[in-house]
Amino acid sequence: AGLLALVLVANGVVGLFGLHYANTTHLESFATLELATDALETARNAQVHFKKQVQEWKNILIRGDEAPEFAKYHKAFVDEGKLAQADLVKLQALTEKLGVASKQVEQVHQGLTELVGKYDLALGNVTKLDAAAADLVDQKVRGIDRKPTDDLDAIVEQIHQRARAMREEAVRQTESRYQSLRKVSMAGTTIGILMVLAFLGISFANSSKA
Repeated sequence: AGLLALVLVANGVVGLFGLHYANTTHLESFATLELATDALETARNAQVHFKKQVQEWKNILIRGDEAPEFAKYHKAFVDEGKLAQADLVKLQALTEKLGVASKQVEQVHQGLTELVGKYDLALGNVTKLDAAAADLVDQKVRGIDRKPTDDLDAIVEQIHQRARAMREEAVRQTESRYQSLRKVSMAGTTIGILMVLAFLGISFANSSKA
């Protein structure tokens, strides 16, 4: 009875320790995956705002022939640029924690700042654009949005791959911990049963001699 109680207590302690360890590592994995998800969402938001910024630039060229329309689209262009930059600042902090694409994010951030400067320089001090002026402005900056677009796409892909690898690793570790705990529990139970049987055998042998 004492040995059985000892086996039960030992297995219970092992089980509680295993559950505590599994819970701790699960929470750590969940926090890391949440960080990766946040980074991926932030990167995609930066993509969206930058694409909207480029679209607002096109609106300036196509529909900015009147001062009110020019002012409206130019404001939207500036606002979308600020949102994209804010997302990149947040993304850089997240990627530093993840250990992926941090330098690329910094480069894109700097690149977008320079790009906005080139757009502003191309516009100069105009308050509206007729078709001829819009064509001249467009020629000065045509195609400069391609590299930032490609760079942002590459960053999103890197973060996506990193998040997928982390999920796969979390699943692998969970399965590994389960198998380890299962083996320890089975080994403890087996050893306990063998000890009890051995004790009973010795007890019966002693009783027979008596």
